[in-house]
Amino acid sequence: MSPAPANPLPSDDSDASAEIFGLPRAAPQSRQPVADPLDVAVTEFLDALRAGRQPSIDEFASRFPKRATEVRDLLSVAAAMESWKIGKEQTRALKELPTTDNALPDIGGCRLVRELGRGGMGVVYEGVVLATGERVAVKLMSWRYSSEIIRKRFEQEARVARRLRHPNIVSVSDFGEEQGWCYYIMPLIEGMPLDRVIDLLKGPQGSVSAAEIRQDYHSTFPTSRGAGQAADAPPARVLTRYAWTAIAKMGIQAASALDYAHEQAVLHRDIKPANLLLDHQGVVYITDFGVAIDWDSLLTRQPLQLAGTLAYVAPEQLEGRADERSDVYSLGVTLYELCTLTPAYRAPTNEALLELVRAASPPRPRQLVPTLPVDLERILLQSMARQPRQRFQSAVGLRSALLEFVKQSRG
Repeated sequence: MSPAPANPLPSDDSDASAEIFGLPRAAPQSRQPVADPLDVAVTEFLDALRAGRQPSIDEFASRFPKRATEVRDLLSVAAAMESWKIGKEQTRALKELPTTDNALPDIGGCRLVRELGRGGMGVVYEGVVLATGERVAVKLMSWRYSSEIIRKRFEQEARVARRLRHPNIVSVSDFGEEQGWCYYIMPLIEGMPLDRVIDLLKGPQGSVSAAEIRQDYHSTFPTSRGAGQAADAPPARVLTRYAWTAIAKMGIQAASALDYAHEQAVLHRDIKPANLLLDHQGVVYITDFGVAIDWDSLLTRQPLQLAGTLAYVAPEQLEGRADERSDVYSLGVTLYELCTLTPAYRAPTNEALLELVRAASPPRPRQLVPTLPVDLERILLQSMARQPRQRFQSAVGLRSALLEFVKQSRG
């Protein structure tokens, strides 16, 4: 009788050999879970937002063709939540800033005198330069309670404005961090925002005087100096309703400032009446470069997230595109409102306003104000054309058209 065959050894992919030879069973190898590519994409998207970049939702969605709609919805919610979080952080940071009721500190070589106003990116104070006695404006933001993206935005605003030296731009002379605050220093402009100017032009008098501009500034921000003390005050009326030549001259100043900014590779992206100041001598200043962007950066980035004020942004900005013609559009919409005393676009909800900006056209200016000169209406309509190629191709083009209108008006 032939001997019984030996039991065959188990295969390598079995741990039965351990049992045969009395060895302890090997613990199964732990495997690292494979990361979901969508989770990785969301993390990358949020990291880009927090670093101050402008990630494109469409670009991320293109990585997942079969789930593109889901990805867009997911990233839109993620961006909204991040924006909400940043807003909460900004609110908390603003609460930490000193008020006039408290002892105001010395910052950046300036003694803070009083608060002038609060915005989403900080608080502006009147200050006095300790070395010279010059009155200035100082903008502060608390960095102790702010996320990195807020600090980056604040620093970007300061760096951009510091590069710009133009008589119609509120520039920055210095910036830094001190005592737990980020700060930058600007000239103090005793001016009135154009949205307030427009409100006065709608009023019974239909005009704005130098005294009103000074009084508005000092009544809003009272000071021991009082209002309108200067004996050499300029002529009474700075602007009257439907003063077409004066309005065109204001547009010339703003367009000149924008052309200069564009030459310095800066897009403002938030031109609107509230960001243009009119002083008691009729000089217009562009302010608030909080969402401005370097042109060089724009050329290398993915499409931009929407920035600016919805009623004044160009239609292409809704699609993540912007160039100097977008600023031209916003200035055109601002001049439209200054001429007609009516916003080009208004709606009861942001959703409805979004659709108007995206696809509608405002009433022709002369339908609202029949006395508006035909040539000025043509300039307004060209500057705010829906298609960028149909607009003035630069701010200098708009400026030249307004100069020609002024010249013809004098003739």
